[in-house]
Amino acid sequence: MNNLLSISVVILVLLNFYFVIRLYLNIIRYKEAALGLIFTHKHQSIMAFKIFGVGIFILAISRFLDVYNYSNINPLISDLATAMVLLTNVLLIYVFYKLWIITDVGRD
Repeated sequence: MNNLLSISVVILVLLNFYFVIRLYLNIIRYKEAALGLIFTHKHQSIMAFKIFGVGIFILAISRFLDVYNYSNINPLISDLATAMVLLTNVLLIYVFYKLWIITDVGRD
């Protein structure tokens, strides 16, 4: 079970990295067009940034739980913090994917 969890964490991190790189390359390649597409697809962009805010909020809570876990070691709190970090990764993958799709000039 630990190997499966480790593999899934690595896949999530690689997906996150992949979509960030694709988004970055789109913005570098088509600066004005990419920013214009973000404003053109306003409702999709707003939804993506809302989900980004929720993901960062969940990440902050998980970091707080990790700090609390340092002083009071509890496996349940550690597992909860790990699950929250994984949820944050999934949310960020979705956000970066949506922004990549929005800023992709060839798709519009």
